[in-house]
Amino acid sequence: MQRLKPSVSSKPPSRKTPFQPAHELQYGLKVMAKDASGVVCSVRCQFCKYFGREESKNGKRRRTQNQKFYKPPYRPQYYTDHNTTAHGIKWAQYQALSSDEKSAFFSGQISHNNQLSSHYEEKSFSMTKMKALQNLSHFEHLETLMQEFTGYKLKRPSDLISLFST
Repeated sequence: MQRLKPSVSSKPPSRKTPFQPAHELQYGLKVMAKDASGVVCSVRCQFCKYFGREESKNGKRRRTQNQKFYKPPYRPQYYTDHNTTAHGIKWAQYQALSSDEKSAFFSGQISHNNQLSSHYEEKSFSMTKMKALQNLSHFEHLETLMQEFTGYKLKRPSDLISLFST
């Protein structure tokens, strides 16, 4: 195994690209942390926060739901690569907007982690289940939904009241 020359390994990085404030609007980012001197330490992808990552068409594994955080060096290529691979559709829509529309794009959005759809896979509640549920009576429908999502089986309508009164 070769050893690195001490002069090579002890050198600081050649470039520390600082964060450009204009990139917040241009790439859909938000500054999350600054150090004591006011230098940006961490930046978050707003697309990850509000929309989550899009599933890849040919991916064998499910995409992570973690939000993307950037640390120095802040290079536009990193933002572009992430946005095109993880948020292709929303990124294309965002790029077509004017700067005023971009500044209002994320306002009023609900965080992806607070949306019910982020906690359940789309395929788990298929259309065949939905069609079957449409044919059930109101209580049977509720009973099936409760069992599907909570694992608790209702025996009679009064069970529902006792379930929520505790």
